[in-house]
Amino acid sequence: MAGIWAFVATLVLGQLLSIADVRAEQSGKACTAGPSHREFGGTPWLVYACDDGRSVVAVSAPGSAAFPFYFFVSWGPLGLELRGEGTGPREATDAAYDELKHLNQANLAALFEAAQAAGAGTK
Repeated sequence: MAGIWAFVATLVLGQLLSIADVRAEQSGKACTAGPSHREFGGTPWLVYACDDGRSVVAVSAPGSAAFPFYFFVSWGPLGLELRGEGTGPREATDAAYDELKHLNQANLAALFEAAQAAGAGTK
């Protein structure tokens, strides 16, 4: 039975990553480097770096209380830009949002660099 749930979680994660990729591509970005493993709001997330050199996508990890959900995080002219989408439980996604919204430009750069380094380690 556990094998079935792992398979289902893998399928859902794949679909969530596809949705995040489509959203990123709509803004002219590809977010495929990584993932680095992080915790936001007390739940595990997979962070991928985008090819613009400054944005990341944080995808809730399979088994996370926030699964399935993703956040697109970038730094723009007005500061932090944070958008999320998914059907993960609101309590868990709100907790992650509350933590992510306090990122500054240096924090975002560190997330980006960690995701890039994690991706480089898997090639």
